[in-house]
Amino acid sequence: MTPAMPSDFPIELRPVSALKIRPGLNQRVHSVLLKSLYFIILLFISLGFSGDLFAIHAIFKGEIPIPRTHGPVHLNMAIDPFLKSKTGTEVPTAIGQFFDEHRFELNPALFPAKVVQVLADFYKGRLFRIEINYKPLSRKSLEIETLITRNTKDFGPPRVNVLPGTRLIFWDDGATRMILQIDEADDLLEHSLTYIDNDLFHAASRDRVQRETGGRSSYGK
Repeated sequence: MTPAMPSDFPIELRPVSALKIRPGLNQRVHSVLLKSLYFIILLFISLGFSGDLFAIHAIFKGEIPIPRTHGPVHLNMAIDPFLKSKTGTEVPTAIGQFFDEHRFELNPALFPAKVVQVLADFYKGRLFRIEINYKPLSRKSLEIETLITRNTKDFGPPRVNVLPGTRLIFWDDGATRMILQIDEADDLLEHSLTYIDNDLFHAASRDRVQRETGGRSSYGK
């Protein structure tokens, strides 16, 4: 990545709270720390650039929109009906979460059998991020490559970022961003799909930068 080009830094690479750390997997922890670093770099870059916040990431529309409903939740849903559904349990605040963010872990039994964990993040009472973690696969498995091919056909060409031990593949239709994260762990491939509401995420990012700079940044203006 080139620090002089803000578009090279995916804005959704938030701090550590955006990612799941599995105990005992040093490579995963290394990946988390790298992503936290990239967010910090992005934050400093953003302070020096004016212009439209929405212009810092690429959008390639495919044949169909990226899905926003997953199991019992959907992006932009209000937190009150979610709480009444009793489908998730709030987890403790993690380092790097937004000021008004609440994270819930959902019951994986409400999702397909391959799912092992689902996280739902709300910002100011609206669901802006859904992370779905799947059972690890053998490195010899072609399932992930098949998924990439299918997603590219449906949602358009992705953007790819490669970190040590980690691949991040992004699809974006303007309203929703989908991220396939692939982590190498011994002889296995761990992977997750994360879905982000662009408007809510950009609002949260803008609010955070304005709060942390005392309103001096032109970020998002």
